[in-house]
Amino acid sequence: MILKTANLETTLRLAEKIGANIQNSMALFLSGPLGAGKTTFVKGLAKGLEIQEKITSPTFTMVYEYYSGKLPLCHFDFYSVLPDSKSDKISWLIHEVIQKPEVIIVVEWFNQLANINNDFLSKKLTENFANSLTLNFAYSDSHTTNLANHQEFNEDSLRIIEINALGHKANLIIELCQKEFKQFID
Repeated sequence: MILKTANLETTLRLAEKIGANIQNSMALFLSGPLGAGKTTFVKGLAKGLEIQEKITSPTFTMVYEYYSGKLPLCHFDFYSVLPDSKSDKISWLIHEVIQKPEVIIVVEWFNQLANINNDFLSKKLTENFANSLTLNFAYSDSHTTNLANHQEFNEDSLRIIEINALGHKANLIIELCQKEFKQFID
């Protein structure tokens, strides 16, 4: 499913709706350029999960965990993962999180795991969550993804979110989004 969102407010509303209807033990894998709406999406998801804490991106700590909502949320951000990063710390973080019952896991910059040449981590995450959503964020001008051109876009820039579902629970979320946000479906 491909959604064209008019602004970050639409991204927030979409994520809040998903958070209000998401079921336990699901993973969401987010990718896209800087400023495209990944962290905004996590903020909306947390609101839908009724999480009380302020949501910020764990860019340098790699993970924040929130337990004040109706389901626990573990928010990873792999933006700062460099090719020479040691995968043992990341493996340990992932292993600890996937052991928790009923957790909702969100991974920003999921594609950065490729930087450490560790397919095991990607497989471990995807295999431990039979239900997942992959969200690819882009600007409407999809070839404008580098940092130099990032300056041209703001909160009201048109964005595209491609959502793919794996598993029954994830497909139910897609069906809900198709009904609730049909005016944004491309």
